[in-house]
Amino acid sequence: MTTTIDTNPAVSEIVTDTNAAANTITVTDGPAENGFQTTQVVSNGNTTIFANKTSLVIAAGSNNFGSNAVLDNPDPAAGLQGLAIAVTGTINGSNPNAGSPDVAAGDIILHAGGGIGTNRALRTQASILEAQAGSLVAGNFNIANGVTAPVTLTITELLADSQAGETITLTNNGTINDTASGIAATGAVNITANGATADFNTGSGAIIESTTGSVTLMVGRDINLGDSSGEGTVAASTGINVLAGGNITLNANAIIETVTSGNISLTAGGNFTMLASPATGGVANAPAVADGASGGTISIFTGSGKTMTLDSTGATAVESTNGAIFLAADAIVINKAVSAGTARIDLGVATAGQTISLGTTNTPGTLGLTLAELDLLDGGVVQIGNTVAGNITIASQIADLTGSNTLTLENNGNISEGAFGSLIEPNLRIVSAGSVLLGNTGNDISTLAAAVSNGLTFNNGTNALTVGTVDGQQGIFASNSAISLTADAMTITQAINAGTGIVTLAPFTASQTVNIGAGNGPGTLGLTDAELGEVTASVLLVDSGQGTINVAGGVTRHAGFNTLSLSTFGGVFQTVALSVANLAVRKWQQHHADHRRQPRRHARLHLGRDLYICRFRQQPADHRRGRRHHPIVERRVGHHHGRRQRDPRVRYHVYRRGGADQQQRRDRRRRPRHRVKPCPLGFDRHRHSGDTIADANRHTQCPDRHRRDLYQ
Repeated sequence: MTTTIDTNPAVSEIVTDTNAAANTITVTDGPAENGFQTTQVVSNGNTTIFANKTSLVIAAGSNNFGSNAVLDNPDPAAGLQGLAIAVTGTINGSNPNAGSPDVAAGDIILHAGGGIGTNRALRTQASILEAQAGSLVAGNFNIANGVTAPVTLTITELLADSQAGETITLTNNGTINDTASGIAATGAVNITANGATADFNTGSGAIIESTTGSVTLMVGRDINLGDSSGEGTVAASTGINVLAGGNITLNANAIIETVTSGNISLTAGGNFTMLASPATGGVANAPAVADGASGGTISIFTGSGKTMTLDSTGATAVESTNGAIFLAADAIVINKAVSAGTARIDLGVATAGQTISLGTTNTPGTLGLTLAELDLLDGGVVQIGNTVAGNITIASQIADLTGSNTLTLENNGNISEGAFGSLIEPNLRIVSAGSVLLGNTGNDISTLAAAVSNGLTFNNGTNALTVGTVDGQQGIFASNSAISLTADAMTITQAINAGTGIVTLAPFTASQTVNIGAGNGPGTLGLTDAELGEVTASVLLVDSGQGTINVAGGVTRHAGFNTLSLSTFGGVFQTVALSVANLAVRKWQQHHADHRRQPRRHARLHLGRDLYICRFRQQPADHRRGRRHHPIVERRVGHHHGRRQRDPRVRYHVYRRGGADQQQRRDRRRRPRHRVKPCPLGFDRHRHSGDTIADANRHTQCPDRHRRDLYQ
């Protein structure tokens, strides 16, 4: 056993006995020598004290398999700038002070045949780091740098790629620059740069890669991948997770990609930017975010009020292999394609309440998406909005998305169309917590499904509309609020559920005929009995406009609604039986300046067995009581008991054709109008507010007091 004190400022190297058995090398703080701080190395019982050294290399011989190094040298030899340790076994720290490094030097190189930091993270304080683990036997890599003070760390090389499943974990208190040989492991790679001003920069050909595992990159501020000098790629086999407190920027030489399985998640507290220039070094089709794993998803999110820019030197900026793509930002600029194959693409906002405008560019407070940008989205479903989005406005025509035949709108506000806005798409799904008013006549949706909270009004113009299943939503559901659908032809294959609200079905063309109990036909909106059975509402209103309503097929009573209301400017006709709990018929009439000359138009509904509902002309004012005409109101028809029923306020009667009832109708028509004449004694039959009791009593002496026909 010997003790050697080396104060020579030249580089020193210790090589342990190549014939010795495996042993442990310890590196600790040594005693002061001539006023200098020293580093003490003990190996095979031999102690060497180094002082006044600029660089030190400690290496075990090639035959000493299993030689380990244990480090507790937080205060290295005075002037020591570089420390290299190479052993065939493991390298670990033993400093009991958690706030102090196990080894400190400006430039540290660690090579281990086994693992580095196997019992806990090896604590270092270095500005330059090179490390390799598991070159002889499987071993992981776990280093925490900058434990004494924040430091910018430059990585020359981090490797754990010789044996299967080897992992790399590096945490630095400060910025990390990787612009040399890169970081590679067969297992997972986990890189963390802590601190509000800590960045991660890679480029000049450096690659972060896991051949069989995942890559996780977490940075306090900005992440910059690739530079003008060369590649800065992040590649993994089983998924990538990147989180930055600030911006994430991909230079034209940067690619983020997975190969075998897993998802890609990129989250920026600031902007997310993909640059098409500048670039040298020639990485084709970069920048790009690509998930080659079948079904693997891609998520890209920015901070509140920030912008996402998707661009590339190739045709596609973001691409999955039939996996969903989720994008969220308060402003999105799409210059190159986003492709999800057969999976969905969701574009949402980052800030709750942020409005969305389709057909316009971004403006402060509004996420704008032009039709040209929407046409760059290639997926089975394109969804605009999310559960926190504010109002959505269709500012201009959104027609036939190039990359998808299904559009979903989702938000926590209202959805409406501007003066020039319309939607033309085979399939539309709406999910909204607000009111939905899509009433422009330029809409052309083949299949509609919706789940809304405050009512839905949809106008499909002259185009046929199917209520079906879209993007997993079956039919139309409104939480106890009104549903109004307008189209010249409808096919209802899924439920229309308004709860206690009213469902209105109407044709767009004013003269369109409506057939109840029968299907669609040329010039006819048909509603079969099965389709009526899909409706749940307090009232089902069928409004034919100026066309007629025909009960053309059998209609059975359905539990979904209590009242069927028929509204028309034309006639209501029936050829087969109609069975409903309650029936309301509304016959509207065009009003003219001289209402006494308005055309007499009747609506008659046959109830079966010679029973009809018929509308008669309004009676003149009741001059006896000084009342105005009662307004047109609905008449609900219940049990008639074979007799005529009449509510004096309502212009609808139930009558039996023929016989005395028909004679009474003829007599009523012949009755002259405006027959009221003054009382011979000069008193009105009705006691007005100015009459006295005596005046009222005198009227009982009128010889015509029993002539009721004179006062009708």
